[in-house]
Formats: sequence, C-alpha cells, structure tokens
Amino acid sequence: MPNPVELSYWQCESILRAEVLGRIAFSAPDGPHILPINFSVVDEAIIMRTSPDSLLATHGCGVTVAFEVDYIRHNYRRGCSVVARGETEIVTDPAEAAHINRVWEPRPWAGGARPLLLRLRWGELSGRQLDAGWDPLSEMPVRRTETRPR
Repeated sequence: MPNPVELSYWQCESILRAEVLGRIAFSAPDGPHILPINFSVVDEAIIMRTSPDSLLATHGCGVTVAFEVDYIRHNYRRGCSVVARGETEIVTDPAEAAHINRVWEPRPWAGGARPLLLRLRWGELSGRQLDAGWDPLSEMPVRRTETRPR
C-alpha cells in the first residue's frame, strides 16, 4: 500500500490549473454543503460561475470556503488531491470580468443562466498524492494550462 506524499505548492497549483471540475465546501444555516462545480484559474484565484439565487451565491459569498480537486487512477490505486482554502468574493468590476473572460472563462456544464462570477483567492493551498513514483500532470485527461499575462 503506497504512503501519502505531500505535494509542493507548485505541484498543487499546477494540478489545480490543469483541472476544470472541483468541489466547493461551505456552510449554510442548515449545515455544511459540498457542491461539484466547473471552474477556471485566473492569476492566483479560482473562478466559478453561478446564478444569483443559487445556494452557493446565497451562502458561499464573502465567507471562507474549501475547494478540492482530485485525480484518481482506481485501477492503479493511486491519485492526488489538492485543497484550496480562502474567502470568496463576487467579481463586480467589468474590467476584472473582461480579464477573466480573456484569460480563461469558466464554462459551467449545468444548464441555465449563471451570470455571477465568484472568485476564490486561495490563502492556503495543499495537496497529497498516493504513490510518489508517477506524475499526475502527465496523465490527467484535461491538462488545461493557463497562459499568464506578463
């Protein structure tokens, strides 16, 4: 059985930038919620789209949340997991929204209007992988990488 290995900050960020589907965890009056959500990473922030009347918009804005992405290879019994924690905010500045859309616009898979841009600037980024003898980035099916403006 392989032992867990801590990922470096750079590895965590690279895995986060390569994925497009994660889970956001936040608390609401009826207790904790974990929602799957499509996302992008722009600059040093996770960007999500949601509807203004959603559970996430109602209880997950302006609060500290946890966000997780995983890549699992069940048949090899190995995988990795990255967790970002930080406070969310609604993107209201049209120039910031335009920048996000230019760099990597988040594209929800779920139907319906989702005009609200939610940004999570991570304050903590950590991760672990099982089986240190492989590179998750070389196997991930999406392998999306952002071109950062310089």
